[in-house]
Amino acid sequence: MMRKPNELPISQLPLLATTLAGILENTEEQLQQFNEIRDKPHVLDDATVQRAQRLYRVQLQDMDLYENQADIWLAENPTGSQQTMLDKMLIQIGQIRGQSQIILDLL
Repeated sequence: MMRKPNELPISQLPLLATTLAGILENTEEQLQQFNEIRDKPHVLDDATVQRAQRLYRVQLQDMDLYENQADIWLAENPTGSQQTMLDKMLIQIGQIRGQSQIILDLL
């Protein structure tokens, strides 16, 4: 089921940008950890793998919500600095999607 974003005012852009930066940082750290144990599947029990799979599937869905919100804001003629933040957000969304998919593939 596709969740619909709550449309936020563009004043929330800095908060969303900070949130995405944190998600990206965490995902990068997790990807590194999963890569380190790639050849040691016995390290993770089934429950841990299943939880991680759920988490990264939801994270991928959440990126659709963030992207939809960014598209809404882009249609509102953002200022130059807002446009720069939105461009960075969209790049981060792509990076998070890619890394989340790699993690799911590893799992």
